[in-house]
Amino acid sequence: MEQGKHRPSMEQFIDETLNCFTRVTGAQALAFYTCGVHQEICYFERRGLPDAFHRLYVDEMYHLDPFDEHMVDFPDVDVALLSNHLGMHESHREYRQFLSMFRISNIIELVFRSEGHPQAGMSVCLPEACDDQAAASILAAARALHPYIGFNLAASSAIAEDDARANTGGRYGLSKREAQVAELVCRGFSNGDVASSLHVSVATVKTHLLHIFDKAGVTSRTALVSRLLASQ
Repeated sequence: MEQGKHRPSMEQFIDETLNCFTRVTGAQALAFYTCGVHQEICYFERRGLPDAFHRLYVDEMYHLDPFDEHMVDFPDVDVALLSNHLGMHESHREYRQFLSMFRISNIIELVFRSEGHPQAGMSVCLPEACDDQAAASILAAARALHPYIGFNLAASSAIAEDDARANTGGRYGLSKREAQVAELVCRGFSNGDVASSLHVSVATVKTHLLHIFDKAGVTSRTALVSRLLASQ
């Protein structure tokens, strides 16, 4: 890290996780991503995967990937081997050919969940030169490292959320509680949902919203969300 420059904690976490996994396993082709509440990709970083692979995957091949970004079809899987989920369907054969173009023989997928929903994932691409013994060793390491990565991911996510609240509060002079209310409103929570989440009354939420509207210079919930999202 360059001295004097601040990197968001989540980016630093991903960077350190990929470095650690490479040191432990020797794997060189990796990708790590985090998912938002609607399964949109929030952070993404890849190592050792060529631009051509990434472009083709994003443009055409992602819909053939049995794992995709979500892992929603594998609710009980934390660490999976792609070959165990590829059959003889035409789309699977096409996906194998795509991987073969880039000399990838298999992929180990790690998925990290929060309250049962995919929060992040890591793809470890095994080269054709990787024999069965080496692949088994990397798979075992992935299973061993999974809980540690997941623990640190949760801590980094909490820091990122705290940073986001602090930025919102500082920008508009919101209190910590007002920043929490504003964040939940931006996530689409109703007043009742916000009240339940923060263990306060709906009347208290309405009072917070009036203060937030005043500080943010808006007069409606829609305008507040638009302003806060535009300023992030």
